[in-house]
Formats: sequence, structure tokens, C-alpha cells
Amino acid sequence: EKNVVPKTATSINLNLPSALKEAYVGKLARNEDGNGLLQQLEATKEKLKSVRSELQEAQQGHQKDTESLREDCEDLRKRIEEGEEEGKAEEKNTEEARQRLSESITEAGCQRNEAQLQAVARVQKEIGHHEREMALL
Repeated sequence: EKNVVPKTATSINLNLPSALKEAYVGKLARNEDGNGLLQQLEATKEKLKSVRSELQEAQQGHQKDTESLREDCEDLRKRIEEGEEEGKAEEKNTEEARQRLSESITEAGCQRNEAQLQAVARVQKEIGHHEREMALL
């Protein structure tokens, strides 16, 4: 039974021709030290599978996180663009309102000046009437 090569031992990847691998593994399986080494090798292979699995899960998680961050970044870019557009629209509205206010103030000033000129003209006319009345007396 010591000459039987364990199934897992034949799957060792030593980058050697299969006949040479089988001979080496067969020789290891014949003694206790070799058999222990094969068991250690099998345990190490299982640990490697586990680590690879964990690494793959971590990479998938990283990819999901990266994709989520890309989506968040794209969303923020859109929100920034929308905010800039809204800001430009508000600036335009503000400028239009400022222009209307300026026009209203100018119009009010003109109306006030016109009213003052009319008042001055009335006063001058009344003074003219008073002067004529005074001249008649």
C-alpha cells in the first residue's frame, strides 16, 4: 500500500514531464517523510485554493466598489453641471431684474423731474399772475 501514489499527489505542478512527476511522487509516497511532505503539500494546496477564493471575492468586492464610486462620480458631475446651469439661469434672471429695476428707477426719476418742472411752471405762472395784479394796483 505504500507504493500507491495518492490521487492528489499526481496533480502537483512542477513543470516537469508527467512520467518524471509520477516517479518523484511515487518515491515520496514510499517513505513516511515523503508521505508527510505530500500531506503538507496537499494542505498547502488547500490553503492556496482558499486564499485564491478570498482574493477573488476581494477583487469582486473591489470591482463593485469601484463601479459604485464611478456611478457616484458621474452623478456628482451631472449635479455639478445642473448646478452650474441653474447658477447661469439665476445670474441671467438677476441681471434682467437689475435691468428692470434700473429702468424703473430711471423712469421714476424722469417722472419726478417732470412733476417738479410742472410744479415750477405753475409757480412761475402764479407769480406772473401776482406780478400782473401787483402792477395793476
